[in-house]
Amino acid sequence: MADTLRRMLESGKLTDEQCLSMLRVLDSDDKVVGRCTCQKVIEEKAVKRIENRKPLTQLLDMRNLSAEESYNLLRQIEEEEGEEEEELDERYPDQILDSQFFDIDRDVRVPRLIGVLQFYFGDKEEEQPPPEMVLYGQLAVHWFNFEHNRNLKFIRLPKLNTQHPFSVSYYITVEVEDEDEDVNAAADSSPSSLTLQTMVKRPFGAFLEAMMEVMIEVMIEVCV
Repeated sequence: MADTLRRMLESGKLTDEQCLSMLRVLDSDDKVVGRCTCQKVIEEKAVKRIENRKPLTQLLDMRNLSAEESYNLLRQIEEEEGEEEEELDERYPDQILDSQFFDIDRDVRVPRLIGVLQFYFGDKEEEQPPPEMVLYGQLAVHWFNFEHNRNLKFIRLPKLNTQHPFSVSYYITVEVEDEDEDVNAAADSSPSSLTLQTMVKRPFGAFLEAMMEVMIEVMIEVCV
């Protein structure tokens, strides 16, 4: 047991406080053989208590939870919050405030129960953002061009941040290129690619249905 916890401490998966808490939990565990808890149980319990990162697709799927399921999840979070105090990564609140939720470093530890998770996307197929998020990014570039009379071209989504466990707002960073030759010629030192950041709210449940009905009514009035 000591070797397993020591490896998790050294890997950064476990803090000193979480280690002590884990030992208290394991002391009362009924899965004990010869007064010694098996290694598999130790690791499963540790991961369950400290792992907060869920795949983005899973967070998006959670928007389909019923009212009862959402309520039960909130109750569970409240109960877990009361069990122990979590050591906060000091960089987390600073980066959240400084960047208005858009920029959180990869290695920053996000609060385990409720917080804003950071997701980075790469070139591999399994590292691609969901099509829904790509669409939001494309719409943001289109709207920016319309509002500011610019000619930015959507390239890709390098990253986005969103809440967990209830994913409602998306803080999306879009990589773009400025296709206006006159602007580029006047700024030879400017980089070939730029970033545009946009926040999208995607309510769910009855509120989303009500909002969509209002939007459809407004669109009909405008068209008529």
